[in-house]
Amino acid sequence: MNIFRRFNKKSWSSKFSYDESYQFGYLLKGELEFNKSICKLSRKNYDNYINKNSPKSTKTAFRKKSIVLINGEIRNSEKFIKWANIIKNFSYIYFFTDKLSYSKIEKIHRDHLEKISSGFIFSEDDNYYQENIKRECFHPNMYQWLKFRQSLLTWRKEWEEIGARTIIRMRSDISFLNPYLLEHQIKQGFFGFVDKGMIQLRSDMIFAFEISDIPLLAGFYDSIFSFYLSDDWINYPYLPLDPELIIRARGNAKIEWNNFPKKYVGTNPTKKQFFDRICYFYNELLHDFNNYSFLKNFNFRQKKDIFGDLSSVRIQPQNIFASERCFAHYLVSKGFLISSHNHVFSGQIIRNGNNKKRFLRNLFNF
Repeated sequence: MNIFRRFNKKSWSSKFSYDESYQFGYLLKGELEFNKSICKLSRKNYDNYINKNSPKSTKTAFRKKSIVLINGEIRNSEKFIKWANIIKNFSYIYFFTDKLSYSKIEKIHRDHLEKISSGFIFSEDDNYYQENIKRECFHPNMYQWLKFRQSLLTWRKEWEEIGARTIIRMRSDISFLNPYLLEHQIKQGFFGFVDKGMIQLRSDMIFAFEISDIPLLAGFYDSIFSFYLSDDWINYPYLPLDPELIIRARGNAKIEWNNFPKKYVGTNPTKKQFFDRICYFYNELLHDFNNYSFLKNFNFRQKKDIFGDLSSVRIQPQNIFASERCFAHYLVSKGFLISSHNHVFSGQIIRNGNNKKRFLRNLFNF
């Protein structure tokens, strides 16, 4: 408990959060115990799934509708391979990763991943990727989005030709609470959950979207430099958004981590207060959205004169790229309907590391 006393002030974590990040100072003991129990259950369900299923159990031909895309480091390769060995029967699996991290995986695992994959690209072999990581203001949490962009643009035509319907972008270190339900959705191509202009996601860790939305999703990386790192956005990070989409994003995207006028959300609101006030001031927010959607051409002083001081559930430095916050804003600003991920994507992040330094970094999401 000394660890919690030392770091609980304004510290956030997702270690035992089930599906959400939380601030330690506001977490009750009962909530922590509940979240821990859900995480343990997801790990148990996931382990049972990957250990009891045999890849030989599915021999009949199956029309695959989903693409599983891993764009980043392959973590916990042994458990992931067991899951992928089942899912390969129902989907295509593609990888965009780094040679350096990939070389650290045991050779037997590398050989198996290459055997079951439908596509494999190393960042070191992509010229556009290598040029972009040298850009000024490039932050470590942009690597995943650059890989994501290149994956979508490289394989889009191939995915359309094989008749894929849905892309699931994910990390390899998630133990799913309901792995059989996820398998079912992968088989169905997330039909009924995902359609054009609709995305199902668990923050920026795992999300599913329809293949026709590739241009919009690929465009997020470019918007980081053209918009989210611009002086105007950094000085006044607010533009009116559709309040209906904000409310629909609750519990799925970190939209409440963005800045909103204090006159609507209050000063440093909690998550519950934020969405309650969005509902209460719905008409005013809708009015601003309908009348000021052109404000991208206004400078930050003009916007501040209109909307006043800003506030947020989670205060973060504005001069760095905050991945989850910006991705949530991008989706809502582009009109994406964000459907609930509950039951399908819920689960614990499987983290490695025994030393104290790594434990602390993982615990508090540093």
